[in-house]
Parts: sequence; structure tokens; C-alpha cells
Amino acid sequence: MPEGEVCESLKDNKVVCINDDCKIPKEEPRYVAPGKISGQRSTYDYRIAGKAVDGLTNSHSHTEKDNLPYWWVDLGNIYNIMRIEVINRFEHGYDSRLHDLDITVGPA
Repeated sequence: MPEGEVCESLKDNKVVCINDDCKIPKEEPRYVAPGKISGQRSTYDYRIAGKAVDGLTNSHSHTEKDNLPYWWVDLGNIYNIMRIEVINRFEHGYDSRLHDLDITVGPA
């Protein structure tokens, strides 16, 4: 492992390393996604991507049953991301709608 880096082994036996020079911000965390531009691969039943970043926990976006569905948000600025919170929908006793989730953070 290179000096000053943190490395993690992935499922496919690849190793990802990042610089360990991150500093914990002194300011309070902020929810930066509301109202930002977002999109998704497909739309099911008018559940547009923006519903996922409207700040409400009782609305949601929904894709069709795509092979590789995705959703994205452009935060419009560079932020020190310390936490990403995803709330899975729970309806009619079925809470496994969102699964096998990959999250990627970085410039588009």
C-alpha cells in the first residue's frame, strides 16, 4: 500500500486506493441535494428523478425495470462529501425495492 493512501479490495479482486489526506470539516453538515438537477435512466409512472431530491421523505423517484437502472444528481458545486443517505421506500410490507446499490461520487 502506498504511503498516505487507504486501499480497499473490491468484489472483483480490484483494489481502489485514495489519498488519506482528508480533513474533517468544522462546519455543520448540510443537505446539499434539494432542488438540484437530477436524472435517471427511465421513468416509471411519472416518478421523475427530482422527486428523490425534493427534501420530502414521502415522495420518490422510480425507474422502469431496466437491466442496469441508474439515478444521478448534479450538486452544481464541489463539496466535501462525508455522508450519503438513501431512504428506501417501504410500502405494503415490501421493503427490498432498492438493493445491490453502487454509489459513485466524483466529477461527471
